[in-house]
Amino acid sequence: MKREPTQAEIDARVDCAKANAEKARAAARNLAAEERQGIAQARSFEASARSAEMDLEIASELHARHLASDSHHHVYRFAGKVASETVKTCMDELSYWHRMDEKCPMEVVFYSPGGEVMCGMALYDFLRDMSQRGHYITTVCSGYAASMAGIILQAGDKRIIGSESYLLVHEITAATYGKVGVIEDDVKFYKRICERVANIFVSRSGGKLTKARMNKEWVGHDWWIDSKLALELGMVDEVR
Repeated sequence: MKREPTQAEIDARVDCAKANAEKARAAARNLAAEERQGIAQARSFEASARSAEMDLEIASELHARHLASDSHHHVYRFAGKVASETVKTCMDELSYWHRMDEKCPMEVVFYSPGGEVMCGMALYDFLRDMSQRGHYITTVCSGYAASMAGIILQAGDKRIIGSESYLLVHEITAATYGKVGVIEDDVKFYKRICERVANIFVSRSGGKLTKARMNKEWVGHDWWIDSKLALELGMVDEVR
């Protein structure tokens, strides 16, 4: 005859069953926690991947923009007055290009009303120096290159003007004051500068512009020159 379990045995079995149940629940909780952790890690990896893809897109866009930029192609757009700050900025940029590539071609596009004579002459000499160092210098008139800007335009190995653009040539604008002797000396100096400017245009024209024609047109006048006439007089090499 089968013996009935004692109360102690029953209590022991109950305790064992409770313990096994708690172990099972703990295991289930651990599995659930591991699953949640795995999901969280997967989401973190996905977020990192999306962030990396966005960074790659941004970097690719920046790289593409750099490759398409004026700076990458060594094109400098001189827009505004010829003054100490604008001339320095231009020289600094072109000097950087020179140090990065000692033989790269350079293009300077002028959209300028002109400005200070001495600053402009400094930039003229600078561009000629860059040419002598091995850089092929292209100067471009876009819109207009007036006064000092038109003079600097002549520094290019190749000079270009837009078909609807203009050059403006006139004697230098200057002022003086003081004793009569000082004023007379200043006037002599200004005339020397005008003579040098006229010689620049005449010498660059390849014989198309005479000194007599130059003096007739620019002394005492604002001489506006369209693209067709600029090409005819040798003030530019190309209209585009």
